[in-house]
Amino acid sequence: MATLCVSMNLSPLEQKIFDLLIQEDPEKEILKSQISQVEILERSYSGVGVFTKFKVSESAEKLGKERLKLEDFPGAYLTHPALEAGAGVILWLNSGYLDTLECFTYGGDWPANEQLFTVHT
Repeated sequence: MATLCVSMNLSPLEQKIFDLLIQEDPEKEILKSQISQVEILERSYSGVGVFTKFKVSESAEKLGKERLKLEDFPGAYLTHPALEAGAGVILWLNSGYLDTLECFTYGGDWPANEQLFTVHT
């Protein structure tokens, strides 16, 4: 069963992931602007991952490309001492705006201590 956590701010792990995912993106400045205006609607833990649902003001600049997700720009891999196989990340977009950040393990339960995650390309 999913655990729901509502928060007004990005978690330190989410911020690290965003910093890495947008680093080389051609629309980096638009993404940075959206991230600075993001509202967290919900953060849901599934047991093997976490989904963070966002809302970005419609007044924010929209991405020029129609993309469904940013899973390979440049891509992110998470390591954690409690996860032998690590974890993956997908950033979903909707109509040019940030929508959902999905993090998932490649095996095992999502660790309780997210501070021990390291983000890699």
